[in-house]
Amino acid sequence: STGKTTITGGHFTDNLAGDSTNNQWGSGVIHVKGGTTNIGGTGANPVVISGNTATGEGGAIYLESGEMYLSHTDLKDNKATTYGGAIYQIGGNLVVTSGTEISGNSAGNKGGAFYQESGTAQILSGTITNNRAPVGGGIAQTATPTQNRAIANCSVFDGVKLYENVSTVSNTGNDVYSAYEGT
Repeated sequence: STGKTTITGGHFTDNLAGDSTNNQWGSGVIHVKGGTTNIGGTGANPVVISGNTATGEGGAIYLESGEMYLSHTDLKDNKATTYGGAIYQIGGNLVVTSGTEISGNSAGNKGGAFYQESGTAQILSGTITNNRAPVGGGIAQTATPTQNRAIANCSVFDGVKLYENVSTVSNTGNDVYSAYEGT
């Protein structure tokens, strides 16, 4: 798809999405499959995506392909029963910039805030804190390509506040877990 979606305000709360058993792939709120998606409020009025649940991947966002840009967006208290409490990325390009806060999210397996299976992610600015998962409380990546997908590429830049995330399995990366490196 080559379409463009822009969200500049609002609150997306308390949504529920099914799981792959029923051919409903994750995302409590937004599933991106191509095109360009821009989500960004202002400093005083961020877009709020909170309290959503996916019985599968991506409590708030499931990025399958295409491009997604997040700025001045609060992803808070979302839950995925498997991977990516706030964001699950299986492809495409994700760019996170100023004013974005990802906090209080949880995943049942890996990536309390963000789980990346493949694609490219650039976390240029923002805060990732107080997220929780058994492995990779903040950010978690897969180790090998699956289903002919490219290996994940995630860059976290200076100035990103990445702290106080919790991994409940010891030695599996409270803030960052990359199976490429162990932690």
